[in-house]
Amino acid sequence: MSSSGERFTDVELTNKRLPACYGYIAWKLVSLEEAMEALHYLLPEINRFVKLAQRHCVFPNEHNLSKDEAATVYLYTMEMLEEASVHHILNQALRADDRSKVRPWFAYLKFLDSAISKLPKFKGILWRGINKDVSQTFKKGQVITWWSVSSCSTSVDVISSFLGNAPQSTLFSIECSNGKSIAAYTCYPNENEVILMPGTTFEVVSDPLHHHGGLHFIHLKEIIDDDDEQQGVVGSTTASTSATISIAKQFSNMNLGKKKNSR
Repeated sequence: MSSSGERFTDVELTNKRLPACYGYIAWKLVSLEEAMEALHYLLPEINRFVKLAQRHCVFPNEHNLSKDEAATVYLYTMEMLEEASVHHILNQALRADDRSKVRPWFAYLKFLDSAISKLPKFKGILWRGINKDVSQTFKKGQVITWWSVSSCSTSVDVISSFLGNAPQSTLFSIECSNGKSIAAYTCYPNENEVILMPGTTFEVVSDPLHHHGGLHFIHLKEIIDDDDEQQGVVGSTTASTSATISIAKQFSNMNLGKKKNSR
């Protein structure tokens, strides 16, 4: 697995109202090298990273991603110095109040969008986390938008490993309808990674739960536009909340066990 897990723990905490940045959808697909030209001033070694991604990406593949599309996903998950990681700098731009900062990324985002459009949707429970208490930021019924590309895992154990023995940590359980599994195309397939694209909106299902060992637990549900599909999931809220509480208790016990073993 990756050493830092920053993609999974870089959680958006400020619920901003920003203009959507979907201009990349109409962008023309070029080569990946051309797509990254506008980013040289941000990522001086981007040409080397692109070559590495093209060399190690999964191609050919079962979902018919082109080599550059597969390399785009691989590039997103590559670990570098924090200031030089594609995912870190991209997500900073996507969260910025100045929306013009996203424009240099349009060609890359077009490639990423093209790649994930070929992958099947993931519908189920996803996990993210952060190694501090951010529970006071989230209240039942609140609607929040994550403007960045959000990396999640289908495995709570993956997130647990990145939270480590932090005295305070927050775990997010996300009822997802439009995720895209990129596990087969990342540097780290064992992380069971699913991404949510920029502009994904959620409802906070319940007030945060607080457990022994400094673990705080937040339950989110993706808000979807399709009215029929929305009606199909409304009745599941109580059941999923109960399941979430059960998993939170299990995770809390696991967290406490780690701390005892570390003494």
